[in-house]
Amino acid sequence: MSGFMKKKRKKREILFQRQKGHCAICGDELKLSNSNPLHPNAISIDHIIPRSLGGSNFLHNLRVVHRRCNIARGNDISDVTPDMSPKDYNLIQDCELILSGQQIVAIKH
Repeated sequence: MSGFMKKKRKKREILFQRQKGHCAICGDELKLSNSNPLHPNAISIDHIIPRSLGGSNFLHNLRVVHRRCNIARGNDISDVTPDMSPKDYNLIQDCELILSGQQIVAIKH
C-alpha cells in the first residue's frame, strides 16, 4: 500500500472515530469494513466546504459520509452552519495534528 493510501486510510479512521461511526449527513451507521468503494453505503470523505468553493483537505473541513449521501449533496453547502467548526474553515492552513494512537489530542498552529 502506498504512503498516500495509508494517509487516506488513517484520515478516514480518525474521522470515523470523531463521528462515532455515523454518517454526518443522514446519521445512519457507517461500516469501515465495506471493501467495495463504489457501493452506495461505502464510506466517502466529504469536504464540508467543497474544494470547488475554496475548502481545504485539512481534517477540520472533512467528515465521513455514505457515498450515496456525498453524491446526493454535491457541492451544496446549505447544510453548513457556523457552529460546525470552532474556526473559520479557510483560516487554518498550517495546522499539525498531534496524535496519540487513534485519538486527536491537540491541534498545533
